[in-house]
Amino acid sequence: MIVRRDDRRPRELQPGVLHTVLSYTEEMMLCEVSLTQGSVFPTHSHPHIQIVYVISGRITLTSSEGPIVLEAGDSCALGANESHGVLALEDSVVLDAFHPARSDFIEANQGQGPL
Repeated sequence: MIVRRDDRRPRELQPGVLHTVLSYTEEMMLCEVSLTQGSVFPTHSHPHIQIVYVISGRITLTSSEGPIVLEAGDSCALGANESHGVLALEDSVVLDAFHPARSDFIEANQGQGPL
């Protein structure tokens, strides 16, 4: 699967959190999340393994290990069903990789043309 820059369809998950599904297979998915300073992605969990890579900015990630500040170049891995949430300390862009792919994200984009 190839997703060109012009084919991307960001969607606002909540105020200040813009989510874009990039490429995926059944086994793996890559997403980009842009967060505006002060935005909060509430604590949640899901059955997917997730790896977070901070491209730019700084976030506070709260997980089972407690809160930790991650900045550009930092990454972390979250286990399946591990509770976690994010606070954007400044405008930030992160990559999220999921295993397996999140069908809820795929379904949210269906019927809207190319991803």
